Amino acid sequence: MPNILGGDSTHPAYMPRRLTSREVLIGDSLYSIVGNGRKMRVSFENVNGSCWSCSANDSSLPVQVQARVRLLKKAWMGR
Repeated sequence: MPNILGGDSTHPAYMPRRLTSREVLIGDSLYSIVGNGRKMRVSFENVNGSCWSCSANDSSLPVQVQARVRLLKKAWMGR
């Protein structure tokens, strides 16, 4: 079975890549946070090939993604 992070879980040498601090994996969906400060965006992709991008302030994002966005914004602002 293909994995969004690369590799194949049916292969004995299956080893997905590690997530960066700007990525959140929820189920089969990978959320990537790009940009800094007020210009942050979140892109989304899943194993079915669906993908989209939105503002990092979008309230429809999962809470795990919203929390990571807040954490990155605080780090960028030096607080």
